[in-house]
Amino acid sequence: MLLVASAIMVEIPILMVVLSRTLKPATYWWTTVAAVTLTAVFIIGGGSTRPHYFVLATIELVLMALVVRQAWQWRARAGRSGATLGLEVDTSRS
Repeated sequence: MLLVASAIMVEIPILMVVLSRTLKPATYWWTTVAAVTLTAVFIIGGGSTRPHYFVLATIELVLMALVVRQAWQWRARAGRSGATLGLEVDTSRS
């Protein structure tokens, strides 16, 4: 079961790339926050006390915190300006 969970966790980054191109901005924002939270729980919960894991987990958690910060700023900018955050799919090019 742990291997299945690990396989799912590995697929989250590519899934987020696809979803960034297909979901509406508000939905994508919530999906980003959920994906970061789920991944952080997996990293912390499945952690090890070995030094190499601690270093890698710290780097990953810091980068995921930056992703959430960026998503939060997108939402704040969109709320002020009514913008679509630039995440919509351009269907004019075929």
